Amino acid sequence: MKKEITESELSEYGFTEKEVSRLSEILTRPENKNDTYFTLLNDLRKRFWGGIIGVVIAFIIAIFWFLNFEKNDFTYPIIILFLLIVIYKLTPFPMALKAYKFYLKNK
Repeated sequence: MKKEITESELSEYGFTEKEVSRLSEILTRPENKNDTYFTLLNDLRKRFWGGIIGVVIAFIIAIFWFLNFEKNDFTYPIIILFLLIVIYKLTPFPMALKAYKFYLKNK
């Protein structure tokens, strides 16, 4: 994969203007002064797989809940909902999916 990625290339691959500006904002931080769009996309790609693993864990919990269903047991749906919200916010899943697609197309 090439190391030089521009904002226009990111826009071509489905990143919105807001997402591109967010990535640019991250690059301007002092602690990220040696990072590039390539390193950010690589990090997002890795987060995508972490998110997938989290969703699989939530799915396993849901199966366990369905198999051991008790009438007044609503802790499992709360746990599943909490897991999915945390995964969506921490990944950030939509940008991570776009980064993974970008990586696959430019391998």
